[in-house]
Amino acid sequence: MDKSSDLKEQIIRAGVEILNTRGYGGLTMTEIANHLQVTKQRIYYHFPGNDELILIIAKRWSESG
Repeated sequence: MDKSSDLKEQIIRAGVEILNTRGYGGLTMTEIANHLQVTKQRIYYHFPGNDELILIIAKRWSESG
């Protein structure tokens, strides 16, 4: 897995963890960025839209539980 794919996976996993602990209201780009200690711009590089990322995180969350 290359570094770009690795960060993308880390972003998704962080989103699932935040969703589990803080609920949907706590799931923001800022929270994900803070959790990973990266800038929001790095997240937007991989996921240009909030909606796309939220859908991916929700799907992964539903599959894990």
